[in-house]
Amino acid sequence: MIKNPYPAHPHFQELISTLEGEQTGTQYLEGLTGSSRAALIHACLNELKGPHLILFQDKEEAAYFYTDLVTLDGSPDRTLFFPSSYKRSVQYQQTDEANIITRTQTLRRLSERRVASFIISYAEALVESVVSKQQLGKTTLEVKQGEKIDMSFLEEILRTYNFQLVDFVHEPGQYSIRGGIADVFSYASSFPFRIDFFDDEVDSIRIFDTDTQRSLETVKKVNIIPNIQWESERGEKRISFLEYIPSGTTLWMDNPELISDRIHDLYDRTEFDTDTDTDTDSEQVIEKAVYLKDGELIREQLGNFRQVLFGIGHRQKEQSIWKFNTAPQPPFQKNFELLTTHMNECAANGCTNFISSDSEKQ
Repeated sequence: MIKNPYPAHPHFQELISTLEGEQTGTQYLEGLTGSSRAALIHACLNELKGPHLILFQDKEEAAYFYTDLVTLDGSPDRTLFFPSSYKRSVQYQQTDEANIITRTQTLRRLSERRVASFIISYAEALVESVVSKQQLGKTTLEVKQGEKIDMSFLEEILRTYNFQLVDFVHEPGQYSIRGGIADVFSYASSFPFRIDFFDDEVDSIRIFDTDTQRSLETVKKVNIIPNIQWESERGEKRISFLEYIPSGTTLWMDNPELISDRIHDLYDRTEFDTDTDTDTDSEQVIEKAVYLKDGELIREQLGNFRQVLFGIGHRQKEQSIWKFNTAPQPPFQKNFELLTTHMNECAANGCTNFISSDSEKQ
């Protein structure tokens, strides 16, 4: 794990004290470039209590930041990613199962109220509504080793959850039953799990690989969650993701205006096909407002949280500005002479050079 230098920065403790003393308000971090944003924010996250939501304009920026944060933290356990459900954009309505699984896992983690988490997301993910914590709890079946469950009851629940019966599971939303063994691929897991029964008692639960059918891990309990996207859960009450996260969450954003503008643009561009019983424009708008959240609503909800801005945007006079002095790495074009000259110049100006690599040989 990389040692983070920012806890020793002159501004650090003062920034932490300011954030700890505020429930709302806005702080502005100026002069952060590249991975320095992740380094400073990671140092702050380790000091501040409560969950933190870091928002970006697009998926690429969010993914880069997620990688930096996991690298600095040394483990992905408490760093969550909340993506859009779609391959390209909600307006094309082509869902991505891997993204739906990740969204469901994040919602489940947040509902469990575990250790404070770092959540990274972006505009296209916020435009989609989510089920409430109460509804997620209603549609979650927890199976524990040692408990008694009738196999027919389990199969009835799976059919109610719209799981598909197949010979061998290979994607989320499927299940198979062979004798006293039930294989289930939940939308809250990246791998399916195999439940072994002894009569009506859960004897063991194993996570397995669909390609090799080999067990990857033995666990004590699992959560069976169906597809909770709006396409599968029409009629259920849905809320904004900003309503789902705890009220004491700290928001870190690169530019809230551009984020809300992006959401507003996605909302305007997205049109749903009307159902047979909803064939008027007004009824279609009502449905759209249920399953998507407009930029104006998101902008209003963002104001309910304590905010820290670190991007290039319009600063308000009431914002506290914290200045840092970082610069992007100049292009060396694989020229080691340029690299050496640059490092010597940095050393002459009182800087300390650090070189990181994947291996000692490199």
